[in-house]
Amino acid sequence: MYQLIIANDATTSTTDHDDFNHARRALIEHVVDADLYVCGDQPFGETADRAPSTVEFDLLALSPSGRQPHRVGTATIAAPTTGADVAHQDLAAEAAPHQSKAVVPQHARTMSGAHAS
Repeated sequence: MYQLIIANDATTSTTDHDDFNHARRALIEHVVDADLYVCGDQPFGETADRAPSTVEFDLLALSPSGRQPHRVGTATIAAPTTGADVAHQDLAAEAAPHQSKAVVPQHARTMSGAHAS
């Protein structure tokens, strides 16, 4: 299991997902629904054959003038922390190395190198 944690000034939401890629897709849905951008060091549009243990992203929105992005929250995808969950995740990754790559919907937007304020 992986957790997707989305936090902003008002709330924090945590959801459980079967694997890293399911958590990433849930984040994409949130970003699209909330009209946000994603900024982080991890390539967002690619699935991971070996998912990282923790990935953090800044969630950005455009200012009212539409020119400057500003940080409105964070999203974290966190790997399992218990021994049983980690073993299950490793076995699942080894059992299905041939799975096809997922595609990020064209309407999911990312901003590389954007400066959050």
